[in-house]
Amino acid sequence: MLEIRDLALGHGPRTLVRGLDLEVPAGGLLAVLGPNGAGKSTLLKALAHLLQPRSGSLRLDGEPLAALGRAARARRVAYLSQQSRPVAVSVYEAILLGRIPHLGWQVEETDLKAVDAILAHLDLSRLAGRPCTQLSGGELQKVLIGRALAQTPRLLLLDEPVNHLDLANQLEVLALIRRTARDRDLVTLVVLHDLNLALRFADRFLLLDGAGGFVAGDMASLSPEQVEQVYRVPVTRCDLSGQALFIPR
Repeated sequence: MLEIRDLALGHGPRTLVRGLDLEVPAGGLLAVLGPNGAGKSTLLKALAHLLQPRSGSLRLDGEPLAALGRAARARRVAYLSQQSRPVAVSVYEAILLGRIPHLGWQVEETDLKAVDAILAHLDLSRLAGRPCTQLSGGELQKVLIGRALAQTPRLLLLDEPVNHLDLANQLEVLALIRRTARDRDLVTLVVLHDLNLALRFADRFLLLDGAGGFVAGDMASLSPEQVEQVYRVPVTRCDLSGQALFIPR
């Protein structure tokens, strides 16, 4: 369980988030939504301890995140930023890099088994020896997620993980993230721009308006009025073959 209490975030004189109280249970997927500049990435960076909140507290399974040292945090929190890029190593080596927080003087058999298990889980075993620079966008994103999972985190933070992927890869990667959150019982937050992808894959949402305001709840409760107020676009929520959709009008 991630507990956020009275959190305030901002840049310079601008307040992006004010008084945020939120509990995020493990095993589900929380979609962080809002227009550009609303504070979505800022929130994930605060959770990853990459920037200091103006106020508030963050607890993971009852333990203050601020109290964790660098090594302990790297074993508990995995953060995948928008700017993640391929490195000139093999798929196997890239995922093994995620084991660094757990390594002693050398790589152990347990580390190799962990990588093998992740490769199998992500259906990447056939690509284990391929250079990351020769992967498709969808394959590379799965490798980056695999590297994050190799940390064996409790909290998984993904900032726009499908932003540059085609539709087929967006669906595959988000289905993989949702399944992984459930199978590994992770606290998972995903920044998304596409409301309909959020409706399809997320269990809960946090909608930021960029002026300090927010609304959160079950995905099924996200209303057209809430979307219109934040995005300034009239929308209709409808049902198509059992799948909820927001359609601009």
